[in-house]
Amino acid sequence: MSHAGSHVLWGQMRGSSPSAYYRSGETPDDVGAPIPWRVESNPIYPAGPGGEVVLRELPLILRHTMGGTVKVSPIVNGEVLPQRSTVIGGLTYTVETLPVRAVLPQQAADAEMRTCSLVIPLVRRLLVEGVEVARWYLRGERFAVRIEPEGAFGQGSLTVDGVQIDYVELRRADHGVGATAVAGTGGASAGGV
Repeated sequence: MSHAGSHVLWGQMRGSSPSAYYRSGETPDDVGAPIPWRVESNPIYPAGPGGEVVLRELPLILRHTMGGTVKVSPIVNGEVLPQRSTVIGGLTYTVETLPVRAVLPQQAADAEMRTCSLVIPLVRRLLVEGVEVARWYLRGERFAVRIEPEGAFGQGSLTVDGVQIDYVELRRADHGVGATAVAGTGGASAGGV
């Protein structure tokens, strides 16, 4: 994931004791094996804690030189919505969140970072025997997004440059705590990415 001769730095912050920082050896390399990583935003409450919104789209901007496949998962009310299947009367019914994957092409080591803009629909769908028969937007109080790799990534860098959420407010609850949506815009930024 990093070039030969580079160092990887990481650290931990503590409230009451001094921060600790660590440095890796001279040549960290995944040698073709995936290095587990995951980026997850802090949750936001577009209509305030106790409010409710219909989540429509997630505009996402990634900048990269490394190549690989990225999986994007919406988190609604603290849960990554799982796929569920059941068989009724011999037919298989499946409810799933629309799967979102982006393939990022590998760039040369000295190339400028490439921008990948995605607009992700935040929908669930009902499949009967693998055929889509219904679709609806996600709905909830709290929202976050998770970005993670599928398989190995090439060398280079990956930056989450912008995350925003488009929503329609159903019920507003202004309690003054945790509300990060900009009033009247129909959009909010997911902080902490």
